[in-house]
Amino acid sequence: MTADLTNLRAEFRENGLNRSELDNDPFKQFSLWFSQAIKSGIVEPSAMSLATADGKEIGIRTLISQFESMKNKFSKGEVPLPDFWGGYRVIPDSIEFWQGRESRLHDRFIYQRSDNGWNISRLSP
Repeated sequence: MTADLTNLRAEFRENGLNRSELDNDPFKQFSLWFSQAIKSGIVEPSAMSLATADGKEIGIRTLISQFESMKNKFSKGEVPLPDFWGGYRVIPDSIEFWQGRESRLHDRFIYQRSDNGWNISRLSP
């Protein structure tokens, strides 16, 4: 039996990602990306699942809600830590953004931390 696989693969036909459109700060870029995702009406596609909590995937709407809530709650300064907290502070050395394109030639950029801020490089295509 021969299966027709052509309809199983989704093509990404939206705009690509250009270096000139990226913010120099990856956290600002992430915030912009979130805003664009909300405005576009994306319904929690798996490509937009960005985090896990307690071993369970968090969809974009939940993540956006939590992000906005924390941003508002702690907009006036440092996030207070409990005296008993002995956790780790995660400071990324690199952050990657990608935008799907036709034929799987995805635009991929990486932000790498340096002494002068962030360096941005294209990974592909």
